[in-house]
Amino acid sequence: MGGYADDLFNIFYRMEPHTMAGEALPTAVREARLQQQYGVLETIEKVRETDNACSRATKKTIQVLKKPGASPLLSASS
Repeated sequence: MGGYADDLFNIFYRMEPHTMAGEALPTAVREARLQQQYGVLETIEKVRETDNACSRATKKTIQVLKKPGASPLLSASS
């Protein structure tokens, strides 16, 4: 496995297809939801005032990166 929570999506889908299918959403959206709920995400926010010298507003970039790891709740039986 790749070490990310969304890498387990296909395994869970094979084990419990009715549960994992749930809503009629594309697979990529369901994988992203799994990563958000049970994975590790890092939010990086960069604020640069010098890049926007002619305006009062600050220039802000927000980047969300997925990191290796998964919540123990992912493997807990229900």
